[in-house]
Amino acid sequence: MYLLVEYLKGLVWIFSGEYTLGRKLKTFLHWNYLSALALLDRLKIFRAKTIRVRGFTVAFDNYLDFYLMFSEIFLKQVYLLQADSEKPFIIDAGSNIGMATLYFKSIYPRSEIICFEPGPETFALLKNNIALNSLKDVEPLNLAVMDKEGSIDFFMQPDRPGSQGVGFMQDQGGLLARKIEVKAMPLSNYISRPVDLLKLDVEGAEELVINELVKTNKLGMVKAMLIEYHLHFVDQGDLPGFLKTLSQAGFKWQVHTEIEPVTKKRKPAGIMIYACKK
Repeated sequence: MYLLVEYLKGLVWIFSGEYTLGRKLKTFLHWNYLSALALLDRLKIFRAKTIRVRGFTVAFDNYLDFYLMFSEIFLKQVYLLQADSEKPFIIDAGSNIGMATLYFKSIYPRSEIICFEPGPETFALLKNNIALNSLKDVEPLNLAVMDKEGSIDFFMQPDRPGSQGVGFMQDQGGLLARKIEVKAMPLSNYISRPVDLLKLDVEGAEELVINELVKTNKLGMVKAMLIEYHLHFVDQGDLPGFLKTLSQAGFKWQVHTEIEPVTKKRKPAGIMIYACKK
């Protein structure tokens, strides 16, 4: 049922998008192919570890995680960037296996990207995907971005180290987590010139990271941000305060989330915040 829902959501995005009919049909066939592989994977009939998609070769440890990331990043294009330069400087904080980096490179092949990924197994896949596609001007760093330097606890699913349900909070949606220690650094250490785009997906540490950039006067060097704000990892956090911080730093913002009925069983959905200079 879960795969069926994701498949149908994908169809809605394909046929409601502003594409030509030919592009829609090509994407529809491709989506069917990827969805069929997802079904075979769930049934344990065929389990792929690499795939050729959108001109890239992608290695992963779990096909379902790849399928969901492809849907979000390449199909729904949640990280769509309209930069002023053909060679934008991008920070991909929370790179996972590198799907967002591949997406950015598909739009801006000459872009310069710094990737941060703390999980060791996931970082290995990130480096592999950079090498498999001979990506230039991409620097992968096996670090977490936080508000200070040091070692921090990081929680992973033992059988799915590259999944989206990993991060700095032990209760990842009730999933069994394995704790490891990873190295963390302030993001401000890596901002010494204008940043065209900061993509921030740090599983609950977004308030800490942004507040540290404000304190070090580095947020003013960022032109645009795509921030995944994880309500369900930070006990609903302080979203009004967070948005106020962005406004005070000179950003205008939009908030997007999937609207679902509120029940006692359903945790708050994650929120995507698009922010750019006023």
